[in-house]
Amino acid sequence: MKTSPFVLLLLAAMQGTANGQNSSPVSSIEGTAATYVATNLVKGVATIAFDPAPPPTDAVGLARSQTEIAAIVAALGATKVGPKGSFYGCSTSSPRSCRITGADAVVTLSRPAVSGETAAIRVKIVRNTQSARQPVVHSSTTLLLEKRGSAWIVTSRTGESVT
Repeated sequence: MKTSPFVLLLLAAMQGTANGQNSSPVSSIEGTAATYVATNLVKGVATIAFDPAPPPTDAVGLARSQTEIAAIVAALGATKVGPKGSFYGCSTSSPRSCRITGADAVVTLSRPAVSGETAAIRVKIVRNTQSARQPVVHSSTTLLLEKRGSAWIVTSRTGESVT
């Protein structure tokens, strides 16, 4: 039986974390944010896709390593990875023609903006709805985190918008 590259990637990330190789503040912040998203923002969603590329407007904008992607995917419980455009598209200029295929929600995380013991990370989620008038909904929020001891925790969310 051949092991998929996705499974190998997850195993490598888990091994790196166990060996302390994934202990940078950015990795900890992204892992905490992804866990928060999974348990609070996409809870109950059957199939989650993760877009690993930070948004072009992201101030940090650095590409993620395969280990970072695998850790976020594991924390999110995502089963698919790829650019948002591979899951989301519109057949006309009407929002009614937009659909997500191959997943029920697509999650994008910005790279965290870190300042001392605080951080902020932007979360964008596109998900299917049951409405024929608006079959897809876009939501966006910023998670604010604080470092407490050696752990990062989400303290609040701000700037929520749904379209």
